[in-house]
Amino acid sequence: MSHFSVLVIGNDVAGQLAPYDENLEVERYVEVKEPGNHWFAADARKSLGLDEDAPVTAEQVVAYHNGQYANEASLFVHEGQVGKWSTRNPKSKWDYWREGGRWHGFWLLNAEGAETLALAAHVEAARYEALKATAEYSEFAAILSRLGGKDWDPPNSKRGVRANSAIKRHVDLAGMRAEAEDDARKQWTVYVAAVCDAVREHGMGEPWSQIYERAMGSPIDAPDLPNHDAINRARHEWRVQPYIRALCSHHDLWWINDPHGYFGPDLDEHSCDAFVKRAGDCAFAPYAVVKDGEWAAKGRMGWFGMSDEQVSQTGWNDRVAALIESLKPNARLTIVDCHI
Repeated sequence: MSHFSVLVIGNDVAGQLAPYDENLEVERYVEVKEPGNHWFAADARKSLGLDEDAPVTAEQVVAYHNGQYANEASLFVHEGQVGKWSTRNPKSKWDYWREGGRWHGFWLLNAEGAETLALAAHVEAARYEALKATAEYSEFAAILSRLGGKDWDPPNSKRGVRANSAIKRHVDLAGMRAEAEDDARKQWTVYVAAVCDAVREHGMGEPWSQIYERAMGSPIDAPDLPNHDAINRARHEWRVQPYIRALCSHHDLWWINDPHGYFGPDLDEHSCDAFVKRAGDCAFAPYAVVKDGEWAAKGRMGWFGMSDEQVSQTGWNDRVAALIESLKPNARLTIVDCHI
């Protein structure tokens, strides 16, 4: 399962997100999937004695599924694709959401925003005390949320006065960029200290994409299903590199699965400056944006944090920055933690 951040622009957050609810049922329609990427494609290949990366037809996938799972809803061939009847929302993006969540306190407020929040907090705190003795938990939880987050949200360790929702003119966008750049410089220092000895002796090694392409004989973004033996050998070759071993042994860096892309190709000052700039550009760019009920995203988020990355990070950062710049000063910006 995955959590991802969504910026909702406008006042009706719930209403704008509602059309993308995975739990929403719609009128029955034919849902189709390309046969080679179907859930049962691998099993169909195996039953036919085909190689793991061999092409399969919709007829072969349908025949395998319907023969093995007669008690389930049947699949059928639809215009060369694998089809099935469905009432699943084709626009689904999330199965639940809440303001803030893992991005609690996302917006850094300027002086005017902090003063406005303090006044609102004083009023809401008085209302909270009046309701506390008699109200249901859900009623005063909503008040807490407007004060900056529900009581189960993680504590926010970032600096300054912050909020999950604010109008544009109350947000310190320049301060958020500077904060992100400062954090990136600190992370760069930790990174260099962790890998410098390995790099000095053995170099930076090969990036994952290069090892993958050599092992698989195709680019990393090729649509063909991988040969599992080959990809496992490639993973081992990547992990045993001294640079990667040094990185993965550090408790603050082990999670970075593409360090060459994340930090850059070298440990020099140019790579450091580029890394810091990228961090600043990402400071207020969420995974997706909803405005006027329309959903736009860098990619399609799937289970376990996997995404098809349809737009480059740089391109996405530029789009979000231009969008926020174009908004009126009183446009409301709300950060939402979505789950799928």
